[in-house]
Amino acid sequence: MKRLFVMAGLFVLLVMAASAQEKKFGMYAVGFYNQENLFDTIHD
Repeated sequence: MKRLFVMAGLFVLLVMAASAQEKKFGMYAVGFYNQENLFDTIHD
């Protein structure tokens, strides 16, 4: 019975280690361009 628990524990650790290698994340980016200072209202 003890051997069964040890084997089950090793199996669980193996599955957890294998699933830890997958990178599951999402990245979102928001960008904008400030056009407020692009145009000058006073003609030099």
